[in-house]
Amino acid sequence: MHRMPIALRLQRLLCTMAGVVALAVAPHALSDGLKQGRQGEYTLVSGGVNSAEIEALEKLAQRYQIQLVFKQQGDSASLTGVRVRVFNTAGDLVVETTSTGPYLYVNPPAGGRFTIEAEHEGETLKKTRDLVGRRYLHLEFDFGTGAPTK
Repeated sequence: MHRMPIALRLQRLLCTMAGVVALAVAPHALSDGLKQGRQGEYTLVSGGVNSAEIEALEKLAQRYQIQLVFKQQGDSASLTGVRVRVFNTAGDLVVETTSTGPYLYVNPPAGGRFTIEAEHEGETLKKTRDLVGRRYLHLEFDFGTGAPTK
């Protein structure tokens, strides 16, 4: 019986473990082309440019406590490229991303006070809300009207 040298077995084991670690940190694809990302302890998903993505996001919504919707003068259809920055209670930047659709969902590791800045085509809208004692924050940012909406 031919036995593989221990050095070769160890090398194969380390390569396998490295592959598993790479998969754990890389964004992974969700249904209908959506990708879940991670920044520190925060997970996020963005999209909603077609009906399949909107349907998939509706199914995922309960997993994400911060749900952001971006609109242009009341219309959310296909709005992409919104630059988003999320700050925690201490004022630390915890998430910085650009949306791939009119919806961006963020799941923080804990509740607290969050300030969300959304910027699109030079206009910046900002909201600060508490997640303490609330299950979800659903926030809409309406660009072109000069003010964020509820």
